[in-house]
Amino acid sequence: MLKETGVNEIEVGSLGRKIRVTMFPRSSESTQAKTESLTKIEVPVEAEKVEVKEVKVNKEISKEDENLIAIKSPMVGIFYRTPSPGAKPCVEVGQIIAAGQPLCIIEAMKLMNEIESEVAGRVVKILVENEKPVEFGQTLFLVEPL
Repeated sequence: MLKETGVNEIEVGSLGRKIRVTMFPRSSESTQAKTESLTKIEVPVEAEKVEVKEVKVNKEISKEDENLIAIKSPMVGIFYRTPSPGAKPCVEVGQIIAAGQPLCIIEAMKLMNEIESEVAGRVVKILVENEKPVEFGQTLFLVEPL
């Protein structure tokens, strides 16, 4: 991979560990000497302290929401209510939707993915603000089935 890219050295670190890959000349003596010196060097690395917070993403469903269908995000990305800047939103609260109708756009890795409804019904709640990040499986809409 180093030969193909023209990179002579790469170093990657994660969770207190580092890996360095270096491309040396083909000379067997210099390669062996450098390899031996690399294997004998011990570098102490302190583990990084990572703070873990528990975040409750899914709010409890109230009694009135029990009969609603949750439309969830199929991917991680940025949520857009409109198909393009300045356009009107794909759906509004109270709007009747058909199965297959576009509900929103999720941008993932610079690709715009149109999210379509799998059910027919009435949009009761839109749970994500425009241009906010969403997680895989996060509820985007609550729909009352028809």
